[in-house]
Amino acid sequence: MTKSIFEILRDQIIPPATPALPQIMGIGIIPAKSGEESHSRPFAIGDLIIIQTSYWKRIHFCNINCSAPCKVTWSYKRGISNAKTNEISSKISADLKGIGLPGVSSEIGSKTGTTITVSSEEQGSREFIRTAPINGGVTHAHWQLMERFTVFWKVKKLWWLKSKMEKRVVEGETDIFDESHKFYERSDCPTSHDRESWFEKIKRGLQPLVAQGEKSGLLVAGKPNADGSYSLEGLPGKYKLQDRIPNSLLTRYLRFSGPLPEMLSMPLYLQHYTAPLDSLMGEEKNIEEAKNERHAPRHDKRWLALSIVAGIGIFGAFLSLRSRSEGRYYQDYRRAV
Repeated sequence: MTKSIFEILRDQIIPPATPALPQIMGIGIIPAKSGEESHSRPFAIGDLIIIQTSYWKRIHFCNINCSAPCKVTWSYKRGISNAKTNEISSKISADLKGIGLPGVSSEIGSKTGTTITVSSEEQGSREFIRTAPINGGVTHAHWQLMERFTVFWKVKKLWWLKSKMEKRVVEGETDIFDESHKFYERSDCPTSHDRESWFEKIKRGLQPLVAQGEKSGLLVAGKPNADGSYSLEGLPGKYKLQDRIPNSLLTRYLRFSGPLPEMLSMPLYLQHYTAPLDSLMGEEKNIEEAKNERHAPRHDKRWLALSIVAGIGIFGAFLSLRSRSEGRYYQDYRRAV
């Protein structure tokens, strides 16, 4: 089976480094749809350049509490579709004579007229499961690594015309997945006896901080000291920002129904909690309050609609009365004249 021009060019690229996994910034806060991009070293041949880019795409987001599970099945097509490969290869083939590729290899040159017979796209499926701590919650997101190929080339079909820049972009999904989390303690779980809410902690002078790892973070409370350090709740000693935090802190804060998530065994470092503080205060809302909040806007909208209809009716009646009054005045005026 022969390869297309695009597939031959793609094989010449050294793939870029995998970009850092996007982190969860705060409780219940949805991360961006995609993370930072990592680019390969450009592969150039004549007036043609091809670059490979990798980035994480968010495929799932969930915020769960108090032992609740979250399960999702993700179906995808791995690789780049035959149709996309065919399209870009046909375009390059049509312009190849005008690209000016003195360094084009005989392998590429011998296949400029071939059609594509190789398809790298295959159907795949993955299942992801995450369970919240017994006495807390977790905001988490699943990510899939994407690959993008961007091809630039210049075409000058007639010597007296200015060269025209052509660009084509194709994207594909990979088999690489990962997950980022932000774990936190809750005061309203059934097993959270004698646990303070964040409102009470902040009122006592504690500050929200994060023991952050490469993929996971744990929300912790710390009391600021005069020397710039923090005394963490439930942990002896003092810690400054970027100090490594013992992983044993996790079991002091949270209880899991199963084994400790593997991501939480990674090194943790003390950081500020940079998300809005109102994301912390939401833990005091119980299910009934949340349900009332969901219904409240509907009632408000209903009353607003009724008020608008009533206002229109009153205004219409006023115009009608005014019109009748003006009509009678005009008739009286005609009689007088």
